[in-house]
Amino acid sequence: TRGAVAYNINTPKRKIIGQGIDTQKFKPLPVEESTVNEIKIGVIGRVSAVRKYDLLLGAISQVIKELPELKLKVSVFGDAIKGRVSDYFDNIIKLRDQLKLNQIVEFCGRKRNFELPILINQQDFLVNPGGSNSLDKAIVEVMSCAKIMVDSNAATWEILESSSLTVEEKNLFLFKRGEADDLAQKINKRAEKEIIIR
Repeated sequence: TRGAVAYNINTPKRKIIGQGIDTQKFKPLPVEESTVNEIKIGVIGRVSAVRKYDLLLGAISQVIKELPELKLKVSVFGDAIKGRVSDYFDNIIKLRDQLKLNQIVEFCGRKRNFELPILINQQDFLVNPGGSNSLDKAIVEVMSCAKIMVDSNAATWEILESSSLTVEEKNLFLFKRGEADDLAQKINKRAEKEIIIR
């Protein structure tokens, strides 16, 4: 399994192997920096209900209301699932339009793995709106590019818990699963830190 929380039954047969990625490809790369009040947020993953894009849109809408001077750009890199659940993508597009986020949130479609390193590096930080107990490969890819992933994943907490970061620093990475208000607050804090760094 990728992490202890992904398979939390303690048995001699359980082997924690982690998540392997190519660190020669996924690394910090030189890219054009965002302008002063511009924040670029990336999201990697299929457009499906488990990914909680409705939660992301609600949080982004809240951020825009609280920080109207912020030039926010959210790029979603992932395919919409076809078949029975394809209505989800249509509903997400309708919600994006209802919230007047069509100039802010762009669904960029599927990206091949070799395209991801530069796309990750072009973002100020990334968000994983859905929560699971496994260590998503995208989280490790983002970390390998020296970028921050705002997440509600239990496996991320497991990694952060053993790190030397302060509680305040750890809280920049994690939001309460399923809570758009908390995600919006984390995006606000992360955006403010990015602007201060510049």
